[in-house]
Amino acid sequence: MTDLCHRLDWDSDFFGYTVGRADVNRLTSEVVAHMNDWCALHQIDCLYFLADPAHYETTWLTQANGFVYVDTRVTLTATLTDPENVSDTLPDSIRVSRVEDVPALQAIARSSHRDSRFYFDPVIPAARCDDLFATWIERSVTGKFADVVLVADVDDEPVGYCALQITERGAKLALIGVSAAARGQGLGTKLVRATLDWFRQHGYRKVEVVTQGRNVGAQRLYIKHGFHPTETSNWYHRWSPDILARYSKVRTGG
Repeated sequence: MTDLCHRLDWDSDFFGYTVGRADVNRLTSEVVAHMNDWCALHQIDCLYFLADPAHYETTWLTQANGFVYVDTRVTLTATLTDPENVSDTLPDSIRVSRVEDVPALQAIARSSHRDSRFYFDPVIPAARCDDLFATWIERSVTGKFADVVLVADVDDEPVGYCALQITERGAKLALIGVSAAARGQGLGTKLVRATLDWFRQHGYRKVEVVTQGRNVGAQRLYIKHGFHPTETSNWYHRWSPDILARYSKVRTGG
């Protein structure tokens, strides 16, 4: 059997643990045995597994083999139309990011993604999760993780963002965040509308976004703007027994 997993270099370097990801979405006893051997050979501390929730055997084998459920991933897709009134410019208060925005956007990112699977992981400290999203938005602004970042301003200060990606699957709204002080003012709606207009202007007719099953507010926002659910799957993290015993924030309450 060929390898069913691969090492994630960026995650490993960032978190300081050796991280891998499974390349399959269903488990059998044979697959689990192969994963165990691969993790032992490569000294994997944490294995990410994105599971098919409709596969009965997988559901039971995750529970029996140390996989910890951390998230339900919900994929939504919108098909864009070509209304005559779509402008070729961004709306007022929305603009393309600049490098000097990074500190303000990082501050927003540190408090905007608490529904992420990383915050629900039994080992990763919440502060390190904050660092993850601060790094993510910085790398998005500089073009490493996103193709463009749209920024919402209030009184000439950044208060929200959308990171947009062009992937092999097409257009993707990769990350959205609004500062705590600016929430409830319709900025999420403005950012999503600006995102869809940007993709229309650049010739894309389908847009994908991924959010968490627990984030009902985000799902409502996307559905309001023409997205509909197209796929669900479950994220699991499996830590080595030694790491889990030493660092579990479930055990320590941290």
